Amino acid sequence: MRFSKDKSPYKTHLGAHISAAAKKSEIHSRAGYYVHIKPGASMLAGGAYLPQGPWIKAIRQEISYNADELKSILANKKFKEYFGEMEGGKLKRAPKGYEPEHPEIELLKFKSFLAVNNCTDKQVISNDFIDHCSEVFKTLQPFDQFLNKAIE
Repeated sequence: MRFSKDKSPYKTHLGAHISAAAKKSEIHSRAGYYVHIKPGASMLAGGAYLPQGPWIKAIRQEISYNADELKSILANKKFKEYFGEMEGGKLKRAPKGYEPEHPEIELLKFKSFLAVNNCTDKQVISNDFIDHCSEVFKTLQPFDQFLNKAIE
């Protein structure tokens, strides 16, 4: 920025990711909890953002073997209240190693496995925000555990 004509800030948000990853380079190798604070665009989130190679293969294998557990997590009343549906881009075709007729093909097509709770500015500055974060992340825990179980 020192020599740039555009002196606007590089980052206009506060972000924090908490996971069991031992190093920063491993941050996308474990599901965790993410807090993103930005006026008009704050959120609490978790899951697996673009998991790479072995992890995405393991997640898909876990879904193939144990889809009922994931479906139960996604159908939980509190999960739906805070996150709605699981998010993440999808492949157009079946992932390598899976037939297009696989009963769980729509879950297997996900490229990211995310749960996102968008927060209003009013929520973020309220005295109850810490309690809200706690409730959201408690609800997120089984989802993250399912994703991490795939590589444990």
